[in-house]
Amino acid sequence: MARIQIRIAARNAHPTLSLQRGRTAWYGSGIYPSGYGHGDVVPSEELRSFLLRMYDAWATGDFEALREMFSPDAHILLIGTDPGEWWTGRDGLEVFILQTHELGGVRFEASQPTAYCVGNVGWVADQPLFTPGNGVAVRMRLTAVLAIERGHWRFVQWHVSIGQANEASLGRLLTEHRQDRAQCPR
Repeated sequence: MARIQIRIAARNAHPTLSLQRGRTAWYGSGIYPSGYGHGDVVPSEELRSFLLRMYDAWATGDFEALREMFSPDAHILLIGTDPGEWWTGRDGLEVFILQTHELGGVRFEASQPTAYCVGNVGWVADQPLFTPGNGVAVRMRLTAVLAIERGHWRFVQWHVSIGQANEASLGRLLTEHRQDRAQCPR
């Protein structure tokens, strides 16, 4: 009974609840029984390989495999490079698949993918070279969150972007390296 109440309280906790009101965020309050969802963040070759298999599925047009790799549930979030590409639910993946057909296929060439997990949640990041069917390659930035659903790893959040210089997007140069910190006010 206590475990059910804890889960309900955690689900009902607002993720942006201000801590200034003397409250402790639910995830840091130590309310979980021992052994429940806690562990160390560790590198994951399994998730790194999963990302590379996803790249292969996209390149070969194996859309059924892609559908299995992405969560079928309403909570999935997919964000693309265009300002209008922000979807919750399975429709985002279906739009990406339609776009793949429009582009004449796509390839992802891995850069230096990284992957980590803790328990049944993991995340991956890479800067793959994305090449559509017309051969115009662009370096993308990809981050994704995965969770074990129905016994299998699946993407539950997917975000790709194309880096743009701060000067172009914000109208000014900004510090990009910690070594440049000496020039920053304290």
